[in-house]
Amino acid sequence: MYNKRTSTVTVLPKATTPYVLSRTVKALKSIPPAPAPTALEYKLARANLGEAFGTKKAKAAIRAEERNRVDVNAMQGVIEHVMDGIEIGAQHLPTTGMCLFDIEAHLY
Repeated sequence: MYNKRTSTVTVLPKATTPYVLSRTVKALKSIPPAPAPTALEYKLARANLGEAFGTKKAKAAIRAEERNRVDVNAMQGVIEHVMDGIEIGAQHLPTTGMCLFDIEAHLY
């Protein structure tokens, strides 16, 4: 194996194929690589491609996913109401310290 930086040749102990492949374009070395897209950007781009070139089944799946998406901002006002409902419903649940006989005695 030839190392360009040190200008040395290394002989490997057994016949293996080194999997060191890197390609660079000299004209593009000065341009920094583009940042990786965020999950949301990737999802939107994938949905746009699916709408443009997807099958009927894929388009239907994309539309169904958009319909089922939960808007977190819309849920902010509902959270207190849901939590109050859970507390009211939990009042009648037995505690973990009660055994089965205690529960049956409370029912009758």
